[in-house]
Amino acid sequence: MESSSNQPISLPPAVTEAVNALVAQGKYSTASEYVAETVRADLERREKDRIVRLVEEGLRSPAVELTPEVWENFMQSLRTKHGIPVNTQHKRTA
Repeated sequence: MESSSNQPISLPPAVTEAVNALVAQGKYSTASEYVAETVRADLERREKDRIVRLVEEGLRSPAVELTPEVWENFMQSLRTKHGIPVNTQHKRTA
């Protein structure tokens, strides 16, 4: 279970009523649960949008021939970026 923090927020009366109605209907146990779920869904949507933008950017970029050297350079940059040690026993074969 994630730890939580108390963050007071102000909502317009109509939004407060809508959230309270959802809680009263049993769709959420608390208003906080609804807000947290809504924020998580928004963050997930934003991350998906970011990934789509990156894929589209890649599709618009000039093509590069995927030679063994290009592949190894790409993999090395990922290893370096993520702190993954180079494993010389598992090299990609062409």
